[in-house]
Amino acid sequence: MQKVLVCLDGSEISQRALQQAQQWATGELHLLHVGPISLLDITQTHLPMGGDDVLPRQVQERLEKNGRQILDKAQDSVTKSGLTVKTHLELGHPGDLICQMAEQLGVDCVLVGSRGRNGLERAFLGSVSDFVVHHCLLPVVVIK
Repeated sequence: MQKVLVCLDGSEISQRALQQAQQWATGELHLLHVGPISLLDITQTHLPMGGDDVLPRQVQERLEKNGRQILDKAQDSVTKSGLTVKTHLELGHPGDLICQMAEQLGVDCVLVGSRGRNGLERAFLGSVSDFVVHHCLLPVVVIK
């Protein structure tokens, strides 16, 4: 595959997705981190929010800083692969933005990790990987 998009959230599973993407990509490897901006999504990132006085701007800055750290670490780990590596940092609904970026970039495949949510948590919160599988118009591989 010439162009591969791998979605990174800093988890061990997304690192496995990155390793697989390196094996499949032959040209461009696109690394995407989406900082979730809904309150429900933010609580799932387990970022320290610093108390009740955090302003939305401060939350955004923390999400961007966290996302940049995740992308920089991933980019550093693939610099020796010989692939063209491009990073993308977005804030918003992860599922929607992953699908949009995949189409915009014209990738051949999307790799996304599955956190393995089940039961009530999955029913209530949904699953980014499930959303992408059902809404992306391009091939999606879910890594467990």
